[in-house]
Amino acid sequence: MQGLNRAFLYAGSGGVVSSLWSVSDRSTYKFMEAFYTLLRTRPAAEALKEAQIQLMKEDPMPFHWAAFYLTGGMEL
Repeated sequence: MQGLNRAFLYAGSGGVVSSLWSVSDRSTYKFMEAFYTLLRTRPAAEALKEAQIQLMKEDPMPFHWAAFYLTGGMEL
């Protein structure tokens, strides 16, 4: 997985959000919706953290929110 993330970073991407395991479509949709909304006004790491907290409040099982991580800072 890290090799694929590194390839995106070398190609010029500011950062990559990935998951460590397969996550349900519903959870991924809710996470990405919250993440990109927060990303408009916050740094990527903070947006990731807040999106995970929002998802955690809806469904406390780590399976649904703990899989997501950020590689790179998303600063261009």
